[in-house]
Amino acid sequence: MEKFLFGVIILVLILIVSVIQLTANGIMIVKYHHYEEVLRLHIDLYIYNIAIGCIGILVSGSGLFAVLGCHRILGRIVAAISFSLAIFAIISIVLALIFQAKSPTYTSVRFRNYMNQYKDNQSARHIINYIQTKHECCGENSWLDWSSLDLKTGDTGNYNTISTNENHTNSERSHNLHDVYLPPSCCTTESSVLIDTSSNLYCPSHFHNLANNYYSGGCSKKIIRTIILYTIVIIIINTFLFIFPFIIIPTLLQIYPNYLRRKTVVIHQLPQDFLWYSHGMLDHNLPPVPWFAYQS
Repeated sequence: MEKFLFGVIILVLILIVSVIQLTANGIMIVKYHHYEEVLRLHIDLYIYNIAIGCIGILVSGSGLFAVLGCHRILGRIVAAISFSLAIFAIISIVLALIFQAKSPTYTSVRFRNYMNQYKDNQSARHIINYIQTKHECCGENSWLDWSSLDLKTGDTGNYNTISTNENHTNSERSHNLHDVYLPPSCCTTESSVLIDTSSNLYCPSHFHNLANNYYSGGCSKKIIRTIILYTIVIIIINTFLFIFPFIIIPTLLQIYPNYLRRKTVVIHQLPQDFLWYSHGMLDHNLPPVPWFAYQS
C-alpha cells in the first residue's frame, strides 16, 4: 500500500511540474514574441518544452488512471511514454546548455543586424525600440554604437524642450564631437525626443553641448542576463521531468488486473501448510503478488 501511494504521489508531482513547464515557457514566448528573431534559438526551445509539458500531463493523467484502475496494458504503455518523456527532458537540458553558450554571439549579431536596418526597415525599428524600452538600454554594447549609423533623414523640425538632468562622463562627451541621433527608445523621457521633417522620432544625445536624458548601457548583456535566468529555470524543471519518470516506471510495470489481484490475495490468505501442499496445483501459474495486494 505504501508503494501504491508513493506511485500516486510521483504521478501527481509529474503533473505539477508539467503544468509549471507549460506555464513558464508559455510566459517566455508571450514575453519575447515581439523580438523572437533575436532570440530565435531560445524561442524554439520554449516551444519544444511546451511539447514536453504536454507529454508530462499525458503521462501523469494516464498513469493515475492505470494505477488506480489496475489497467496492466495501459500501465505498460504509460511506462514506455514515461521513458520517452525522460529522454526528451534530458535533450532539452543539453540544448539549453548549448544555446546558452551560443547566445552571446548569436544575440549580438542579430541585434546588430537590426540596428543596421533601423533607418529603412519598419520591422527593425519596432524590434529595436521594443527591446530598448523593455530592457532600458541603448545600442548593442553602449549608446555609442549608434554613432556609426546616420539615423537622421533630414533637418529637424519641431521638438520638445530637451531635459538636461542626467550627467554623462567626460569620456562619453569626448566621443561625441557631433550630435548622435539615437532611436526614441533610448531617451528616458518623452520630452527628450525630437521630430525631424519626415515625422520620424529620434533621441539626440546632446543639444547645445548639453547631455540629453538617455540610457547609456548596451542591450546585449541585459538580454543575455535574462536568458541565463530562464535557462536555469528550464534546467531545473527538466531535471525533475528526467528523474520522476524513471521512479514511476517500475510502479507502472507491476500493475495487474483486479481479478488477478483478488485471486492472488485469496491464495496468499490460505494457511501456509495448505499452500505448501497445493503449490503445484493452485499457484503454479499465478503471477507474482503485486505490491498493492498487501494490506498495510
